[in-house]
Amino acid sequence: MEAAFVLPWFLFAAVVILGMFPMLMIQTQVNAGLQYTARMLAVSYQDTDEDKTVITFAEGQLLFRSYMNEHGYEDSVLTNGLNSISLLESDLSGDYVTLTASYDAELPISFWGIDALPVRQSVKMKKWTGSAQEQEDTEDSYVYITPTGSAYHSTAECPYLKLSIQSVSLTQVNSLRNKSGGIYYPCSCYTGGSMVYITDYGTQYHGDLSCSGLKRTIYRVTLDEAGDRHACSKCY
Repeated sequence: MEAAFVLPWFLFAAVVILGMFPMLMIQTQVNAGLQYTARMLAVSYQDTDEDKTVITFAEGQLLFRSYMNEHGYEDSVLTNGLNSISLLESDLSGDYVTLTASYDAELPISFWGIDALPVRQSVKMKKWTGSAQEQEDTEDSYVYITPTGSAYHSTAECPYLKLSIQSVSLTQVNSLRNKSGGIYYPCSCYTGGSMVYITDYGTQYHGDLSCSGLKRTIYRVTLDEAGDRHACSKCY
């Protein structure tokens, strides 16, 4: 009688414990992918040969997915594979690359109607930006521009230079306005789908994180090299 009672509970506990191994494995793999991606972004943040700073959120997403595909990952706990893992909470501003991965990990057995647990993992790595003393000595003589922008900026941290990518539903985007009060138009990359990507000061919504419209290249140049660009009203 006692064995008949204990055995089912023992088997249940064994199934639960064994089922947790894939969850632990995917967390380890995601952490390795985040570490690799953060390191690559931190090192490539400034191209000293061309003296340019590249804000690379979209490239970061692609680097992460490429790493995970190349090294393999435990997909049994991810409903939609790598598409289940979002890096949209990541922050590339300031002196650090902070990558945050959010996803739902499926439980081996449903408990009280709960089939998955939300998981949030984060890594932080300092950007390589060259000599701090050299930048301090020459910072006043430099400004920041983009290839197509009409203004120059006093700092690379100007809000107009930050992409601040966020995902929203297609039904919601028509009622949203960017921080300049403008509406969002469809980008040529949008070919359908219920979720789109927008930025705070952008004028388009995008269907693909790898779209060139979600990439921002910032050049650090002298004021003379800024040409006929005007001073940014936000940071000057």
